[in-house]
Amino acid sequence: MLVAYEGKAQLVPGLVSSLLSQLERSTPVAHAAAWALGWLARGEPGGVTRGTAVWRPHEDEIAPLLRLCSDDNTEERTLRFSMWVLSRSGDIRAVAPLTARLHDTAGSVRLEALIGLAKLKGLDEIRTRLLRSDPQESITVEHVQRAAKELERPEAEIRAIYEELAPDFKLRLSWKSQDKTTD
Repeated sequence: MLVAYEGKAQLVPGLVSSLLSQLERSTPVAHAAAWALGWLARGEPGGVTRGTAVWRPHEDEIAPLLRLCSDDNTEERTLRFSMWVLSRSGDIRAVAPLTARLHDTAGSVRLEALIGLAKLKGLDEIRTRLLRSDPQESITVEHVQRAAKELERPEAEIRAIYEELAPDFKLRLSWKSQDKTTD
């Protein structure tokens, strides 16, 4: 673990296939395998990137990760690391399971899905930063004001960006409707 954290991990033949096969084992084993794959992809849930990736999943390596993300019984931490790797894969097949997870019961999973979708869609830094809150929480005028200050942008611009993002990311905008999720 320390080797991966320090950015010194190296791919050896058979490592990825072995880790992928472990995703279908017991919860602790699957979690450890998903964690290791996340570190090989150089990052951790929440969009934190650590160094340069030594691995990105190939098309034939995506299936086990898609299965985990689509399975409602997947343990939360295993799910979050799997989602992290999927979102960095660039594979369009990850959009559907990540979008479905915007309605997960766990806030950390919803947030990881939101960040993952932003990454898959290639959003710029400002839009990605604006998507760093639970998608089930309403975006308020206070959110807009705080973001405008942090990003040193006019409030009208931040509000317009949220309105642009709302349909794709199922954001609830308090100034649009108190009770309705934007479709």
